[in-house]
Amino acid sequence: MQFRTIINNKPLSYKIDYDKVLFFLGSCFSDNIGQRFVDRKFNTTINPFGNIYNPVSIFKNISRVLNNEEVLEEEIFFSNELYFSFFHHTLLANTNKEAYKLEINKLIHASHNSILSTDVLIITLGTAWVYETKSNKEVVANCHKLPSSQFEKRLLNLKEITSGFSEMFKELKKGNPKLKVIFTLSPVRHIKDGIEENSLSKSILRVAIQEIVDYYEDCFYYPAYEIMNDDLRDYRFYEKDLIHPNEQAVEYIWQNFLEKVVSENAKQTINKVEKVLSAVNHKPFNKSTQSHQKFIEKTLAEIAELEKVLPGKFEEEREKLIN
Repeated sequence: MQFRTIINNKPLSYKIDYDKVLFFLGSCFSDNIGQRFVDRKFNTTINPFGNIYNPVSIFKNISRVLNNEEVLEEEIFFSNELYFSFFHHTLLANTNKEAYKLEINKLIHASHNSILSTDVLIITLGTAWVYETKSNKEVVANCHKLPSSQFEKRLLNLKEITSGFSEMFKELKKGNPKLKVIFTLSPVRHIKDGIEENSLSKSILRVAIQEIVDYYEDCFYYPAYEIMNDDLRDYRFYEKDLIHPNEQAVEYIWQNFLEKVVSENAKQTINKVEKVLSAVNHKPFNKSTQSHQKFIEKTLAEIAELEKVLPGKFEEEREKLIN
């Protein structure tokens, strides 16, 4: 008897290796997977402007980063004792306008350099529902808890998403011809929009992604959404809010992602990295014993071997062992 629908998704034709530069953008689900790449010493950037959920705002941010467009004075506003812009997450807010502007522009310049050297852009779309400012019909990435009377809520249509991506992608490929894009659809349900409205939103995003990957050979889809909703559909795989995947679910999807998207050579290196990290984080009963000193010597030797492949990636771990 089977009590689960196990997703046997096909491996992606494109594989991630340690020589690839990764850039994650989108919903909080991209943070979860992206951080696992960071922890395993991949060259990775994750959501420099905070979580962004709708495709229009994600694509606009990519275009602005590509063109190195700094935040304008008129794009910054003051509310509840903080300065914000509609293009970036609330976590970046600052009590000082000039400091806020400098920090955002610093992130734009750094992201510009990163996006031009990126091999794989992983985009996680969260919702097709957007909020537009009534004043100038601008789709915002975040409302920053401003009064709802300042916005109009609407649902993006298929053409808006696909054409928005196409314009951005053509521009992006001119600056970075080697770039590949992997799409995922966030399994997090936006129940504040309503259950029916969330289903409609996710459906539009899924169809839009499919049209994109069918058209562009450098674009791919990884089925995190289907794995979460069809394989791990039991509430024991969710956080207490019954909306977000819990650690066990994220780890399950991560292991599947490794199997289907990461190269065999990289997986072998990941195993070695995880072994070293586990050794470094091990708390000895007594640091002065001869056996522990041999353990340190062995771990340092393993780090030295790994640094032949990943130079300069284990300075913190070496320091921790020595001290």
